[in-house]
Amino acid sequence: MTRFFTCFVVLCLVVCSAAQDKCCLKENMFAITSGSLLGLHADMEFSASSQEIFSVVDYTTSRFMYNSTAYTSDNNVSYTMVIDDFEQKVEWNIDFNTKKCQKVPFPEGKQMPVRCVPDNANFVKQVTYSGGTLVNMWYYPIKSPIQDGQVVITLTDKGCLPAGTSYVGKITNSGQEVDIMDTMGYYDFTPLTDVSKYFKLPSFCGSYETKPIDGARRFLKHRYFI
Repeated sequence: MTRFFTCFVVLCLVVCSAAQDKCCLKENMFAITSGSLLGLHADMEFSASSQEIFSVVDYTTSRFMYNSTAYTSDNNVSYTMVIDDFEQKVEWNIDFNTKKCQKVPFPEGKQMPVRCVPDNANFVKQVTYSGGTLVNMWYYPIKSPIQDGQVVITLTDKGCLPAGTSYVGKITNSGQEVDIMDTMGYYDFTPLTDVSKYFKLPSFCGSYETKPIDGARRFLKHRYFI
């Protein structure tokens, strides 16, 4: 019975996927804001936070900026910014609370956020958001040297704009394995023609560290789909 049920689910996913075309986000440069609820578990400790993340994407130069305000379960507020540069293969972690900066090479297996529904994604269903917006839900597993889990993405039927993302799985951060449960909703999508001002470093980054800064990366998850 279990084998039959498993085969039925797989067959259903294949048939459903074939009925819906995969899409790609067309804009090369844009800004988008998201709200996120994030739970982390590592070394018998659990933490939770809600975040607001303002993101700027530039696919023409393979750069991504994430500016996060995180409210934690212990009533602390964290202000951080991460800049990922995939041409130079470096990331900047900037902690506005401590006014410290970090510049480090990419960890092995770090992948650029995708702009298309992955080839291994399975179509789940189409639903209607408030206001009549049609969105399509996709599911796919993701596995790399730094993460292992399952992703569900929700994209508008017209334009392939991100509406939501959820992730359950593990990431490896500075050699430590962390269990993550994360859900995110997107809003205020804005196409841009010039993003240079968003990638300027703060003045206090004239000097920077090359070793991890505690907390600077903690509240910013690895991106699965922009």
